[in-house]
Amino acid sequence: MTQIDFYVLSEQSDEATHHFIARLTEKAYGSGHQIFIYTEQIDQAKQLDELLWRFRAESFLPHEITDANNPCAVTAINISEQPAPDTLPKDLLINLNQQIPEAFTQYQRVIEIVSQHPDQKQRAREHFKHYKAQGFSPRSHDIKNTV
Repeated sequence: MTQIDFYVLSEQSDEATHHFIARLTEKAYGSGHQIFIYTEQIDQAKQLDELLWRFRAESFLPHEITDANNPCAVTAINISEQPAPDTLPKDLLINLNQQIPEAFTQYQRVIEIVSQHPDQKQRAREHFKHYKAQGFSPRSHDIKNTV
């Protein structure tokens, strides 16, 4: 069964959220996971793409943006504002989108990132209820320092 985790950040800023996503991605990649980051918009995907290239000088996070022009990316980390193509492994989903992908149950693990922004908190509540209604037992983790 898919493991679902909510990471509740103590901050509201996009910078803090993106920094936490980069740290989480680095840790997951280091543990051998295939990661799909599902963003809300292409601009957010591009911001994360740029951040992952320059996140830490001593680390390398192989990633790319997956879209209609590049649907079969074979890197360990894929980023898109569109649901993952069927060709990608369904290991770890970091869901930053307002929607829960229909295929979320195909993933081993789903992570939802929640900042203190009121819209994000409301989205998280809705997603939490949805997962519960589907028979899952999502877990919540309070994250104090994100930067």
